[in-house]
This record gives sequence, structure tokens and C-alpha cells, in this order.
Amino acid sequence: YRPQLIITILMPFFQQFTGINAIIFYSPVLFSSLGAGDKTALESSAIVGAVNVLSTLVAVFGVDRFGRRKLLLEAGFQMFITELIVAILLGVYFGRSDAGVELPNQVAVGVIVLICVFIASF
Repeated sequence: YRPQLIITILMPFFQQFTGINAIIFYSPVLFSSLGAGDKTALESSAIVGAVNVLSTLVAVFGVDRFGRRKLLLEAGFQMFITELIVAILLGVYFGRSDAGVELPNQVAVGVIVLICVFIASF
């Protein structure tokens, strides 16, 4: 039973290691730092919560049709790609010395969409 025990221990570890709690908990601060106002940041957090609920419902009803393994692998790939793109975008725009404190509007919207895709993948 050793492989099953290892998977049982490592799955929750890696699930939390993705940073989902930090993204959900700090989403108002994150969206505010992306240039959204306080009201818009709170609205974006509500959108993230709604995406989380809707994607959970899709996963609950889709797990019997698609299988757990396929959903897990596809979600992990989506999460990796979206986090990579967000890291590249933020690194490019905040890593420049001539960059301002706020992101351009199109990039900020793109980052918010990518975070919603990450939440949906989780």
C-alpha cells in the first residue's frame, strides 16, 4: 500500500502548494495593486468567488463523465500555464526600471482573466 499512501500524503500538500489560498485570500490586495480601485478590487474578488463556485459545480458533475485522473492532469496543466503567463507578464511590466506602479489596462484585465482561469482550474 506504499504508493497509495504516498499519493494520499502528497496530493493535499501539492494542492495547497499551488498557492490557491493566497490568491483567494489576497485577491482584493492583488487586484488593487494591479491598478483597480478599491471598489473594483472587491468586485473582482466577488467574481473570483463566483468562478470558484461555478467551476466546482462543473467538476462535481463532470467527474463521472471524464474521470478524476483526466480532470486532475488537465487542471494541473492549466494551472501551470496560467501561473507561468501571469509571472511572465508581471515580471515584464514590473521588472522594468521605467515602468510605472500600475499595469496598462489591457494587461491588468488579462491578468485578472488568467487568475480566474487559474481558480477555475483548481
